[in-house]
Amino acid sequence: VVPACLSAPIVIEEGEVFEDRLRIAGGAFGSNVRPQFDRRDPSGTYRIVWTDAYSSFDPDGPEFGELLPLVARTSNPFELRYEVEAE
Repeated sequence: VVPACLSAPIVIEEGEVFEDRLRIAGGAFGSNVRPQFDRRDPSGTYRIVWTDAYSSFDPDGPEFGELLPLVARTSNPFELRYEVEAE
């Protein structure tokens, strides 16, 4: 992890667990709502990949800067548990 946030990094020591909630919205499988989950129960193990995370910034360059290597833009595996919230 590259500490490039405005706040201090969250440090998770070996053997510790960090839990948080990320709300993801998607239409039910087979509905006419988009974006839509591609299966009835999307629970499983995933990783998040940041597509635009840079190690530098050049306001005068044709690109934003140098893209971080994929390994630095990919999260650790996490579990997604599908829960339907009452409206």
